[in-house]
Amino acid sequence: MRFVAGVLVGESPILTRQIDERLRGLITSLFMPVFFGLAGLTAEPDRAEGPQSAAAHRRADLDRLGGKFGGAFLGGSLGGLSRPESWRSPAA
Repeated sequence: MRFVAGVLVGESPILTRQIDERLRGLITSLFMPVFFGLAGLTAEPDRAEGPQSAAAHRRADLDRLGGKFGGAFLGGSLGGLSRPESWRSPAA
């Protein structure tokens, strides 16, 4: 029965849009925090020991920062912002 209801709802553009909007809010407010909370609780930072591990962590942090700022700059540039506007933080 659920399968038939899913197929019928999937064929209706109005119902699909309404369900998409409601599911997006539910996922954003409920499932994402639970996922990231569980991921943080299962992380084992004690396993990372030694100078090679510390260097790998620093490299990963630099990669994350570069990806974050580089992606924001690229998106701003492609969106028509000037260079200073592209580098500026949204909170500034």
